[in-house]
Amino acid sequence: MAPKGGLFSLPLLLLGGFALLVFFFFLPSLFRSSYLCYSESRSGATGSSGVGGKEGSEIPSRTSPSSSSNPVSASADDISWLRDQLRANELRDPPTTAEGWHMLRKGINPRTRAQQLEDLR
Repeated sequence: MAPKGGLFSLPLLLLGGFALLVFFFFLPSLFRSSYLCYSESRSGATGSSGVGGKEGSEIPSRTSPSSSSNPVSASADDISWLRDQLRANELRDPPTTAEGWHMLRKGINPRTRAQQLEDLR
């Protein structure tokens, strides 16, 4: 007699799904070359510092981040933009009046609770 549940059982389907997950997501990452992670160009701009000391090598050599010839620096526009953002998003002093607290509390909905209850009648 054939089993009632069908051709495959649930544990077998879960095991097969897990095997496919490992095959498609984790296994290909093992075969990636490590030199693809570097940010240097492949045009041979590294000079004779490539693999084996050959001029114009296709694989760039490893360099430390501190030895970069183009350091990143902020411009005056970047600094003024950051200051404007900090000023616009700073926490202000809490309100001292009930109306001030109400303005903070109401958020998107400008109507009071009494007005909303009146709308339902």
